[in-house]
Parts: sequence; C-alpha cells; structure tokens
Amino acid sequence: MRPDTYLRINSPAVIHETLDGEVVIINLDSGTYYSLDATGAAIWERIGPQANIERIAAELAAQSDAPPAEATATVLAFCEELAREGLVVEAAAEDAAELDAPPAVGGERTAVFPVPALQKFTDMQDLLLLDPVHEVAEAGWPHRKPGAR
Repeated sequence: MRPDTYLRINSPAVIHETLDGEVVIINLDSGTYYSLDATGAAIWERIGPQANIERIAAELAAQSDAPPAEATATVLAFCEELAREGLVVEAAAEDAAELDAPPAVGGERTAVFPVPALQKFTDMQDLLLLDPVHEVAEAGWPHRKPGAR
C-alpha cells in the first residue's frame, strides 16, 4: 500500500457505528468485531474517496507537532492493518476525488502524533456468524451462513 492510496470501507461485509466517540466495527464475514481508540476513529472517519492516506495523515498531523513523514508512516501502517483484517479495501481509481482544499485543522494540538490502536475481539464469532443481521431465509433463524466454520 502506498501513501497515495484511496480506501473505502469493505461494505457490505463490514458494518460500523460510532458511539460516544468510540467506533465499533463488525466484519460479518469473519464474525470478528473491533474497537478503535480516538486516533483510530479519526482515521476511520476520514476513509473514503475524498481523502487518500497521505491527506488523512496531513489532516491529523496538523493537530500535532509531529513531522508529516512520521504521521504518514503511522497512518499508512494502521491502514495496512485495517486492510489485513478485511475492514477496508482500495477504492477504484474512478471513485477517488482528490480535493485541492488544504487539510482541515482543528481540535486539540498534541506534542506527538498518537499511534492508533485497533482492538480485535473474537469472543462472539459463533453468535455473529449465525447471521442475525440479514434477512431470514426459508431455513429460519438462527442458522450458519454457508461456508461458516
């Protein structure tokens, strides 16, 4: 993955919700769910065709005294982790819309660029793989999705 990569959330396999500043993400294909800290949530909220990894890093670096290269490396590593977990995928080139506007600046400034954290939980995989959030088929509910472990 490169800093000029645009990403998108891997929907419909991935759903997410922000609750009181915390992002909860569920990968419906694996039954794994995730939680993001504040920095991870700030990155997650910016993922989409309007910002590539480099732009996301620039926006967040503007809120700290960290060198832009450090912020870019940190955001890039985090986005690679999100991709390994199947939570994001590269956006198609025709969907990416580079903006000329300067990075948004706001929020509290920090001396360092906080490293984002992705917490992974597998304790509810069996329940989530029973497919409670999809339409009920003739088999009724609960039932395992085809190919589920």
